[in-house]
Amino acid sequence: MVSVPLFDPASGSKLEVIEVDEARLGGRVRKGLLREAILMFEINQHIGTSATKTRTTVSGSNRKPWRQKGTGRARAGHKRSPIWRGGGIVHGPQPRDRSYRIPRAERRLALRNAVLAKCQEGEVLLVERLELAEAKTVRMVEILDHLQMFETALIVPHPFDRSVWQAARNIPGVQVRSVENVNAFDLLVAKQVLMTRSAFTKFLDEGFRPARRARRAVGETAGDASPCEPAKAAETLPVSSGGESGASTPPATPGSLPVSSGGESGASTPPATPGSSPPAAEGESSGGGGESSGPAAPSGEQPS
Repeated sequence: MVSVPLFDPASGSKLEVIEVDEARLGGRVRKGLLREAILMFEINQHIGTSATKTRTTVSGSNRKPWRQKGTGRARAGHKRSPIWRGGGIVHGPQPRDRSYRIPRAERRLALRNAVLAKCQEGEVLLVERLELAEAKTVRMVEILDHLQMFETALIVPHPFDRSVWQAARNIPGVQVRSVENVNAFDLLVAKQVLMTRSAFTKFLDEGFRPARRARRAVGETAGDASPCEPAKAAETLPVSSGGESGASTPPATPGSLPVSSGGESGASTPPATPGSSPPAAEGESSGGGGESSGPAAPSGEQPS
């Protein structure tokens, strides 16, 4: 068990001592793991923009200084050669990305071990609330003086208060981090760590994990359909039983039976060829008023 004191920021008096099981913080401090986490952080901060000019990028003429043979001197092609003064640099530094990441489980364990190490050294202080009436640096200095925090310090409020950050950003050696942005390097570099009780409780329950980005809603992009919602059937227009001019038959949806204009069950209408009128069934009226379109041809005879 490790003890974490709870202080009153206004007076600096100790209110109580909170006992925390070491197993919740990784059980033991793994120095090798903490070293890997610190090296990863420092290397990831490296910008890596240093560069030198090679023989292809340095300025200079392409003209051959002298002829190839007969002068007694060494062969030379141009002034940009690395052996010449003002020529290119061989194997010089070039811009590159040196960043790398250790596994996520190791990063989280290193973070818990960093907190455990600070708790064992008695360098973690808790306060019930950290609120400022106005964002003034002098108010934050007074709180740090009451808590006897005179060296480098890391402040972790929860929820994150912008006034606390504004009041502490001008104090040398003091940094303010939200619960989601704390890493092992910040914890180990600071001499003392000041956290609110809610921030420490959240760390014990969930850990200092960065907030996950909200997943893009399914079907957000054009043309995507949500699998949680049933597919909407295509809207169909009402089909009239008559043969009014201009009325079009909607395309049949998959799985549905074709609709005939004569009203007979199961009878299908053949597709009309371009430039011809649709055939009319026997005894069927073409108009909506029931008038016959013409005498029907006798059976077995072709109409003239």
